[in-house]
Amino acid sequence: MSVRDGVDAGESTGTAAVEDRWVTLKRDCEGVSMEVIEQHTDGSVEMVDETWLTWEEFTGDPAVDVDESKHGEIRLDASRGVDE
Repeated sequence: MSVRDGVDAGESTGTAAVEDRWVTLKRDCEGVSMEVIEQHTDGSVEMVDETWLTWEEFTGDPAVDVDESKHGEIRLDASRGVDE
């Protein structure tokens, strides 16, 4: 997964400057999805990248035992770590 090269928080994207950037990580019984989200100074929010991986791809373990009852979402700040 990649974020557009050279565009960091505070830089211009051509319309409005990027004010904040974060990654949303979601899991379910089949795998993990990740989205890179940017919020611009004009208030707009844009998904700039996304990917989906099976549990085997995500862990590198073909025999991973996934607890199917657990699922959820976590937001990771792109510059400061995990938002609680």
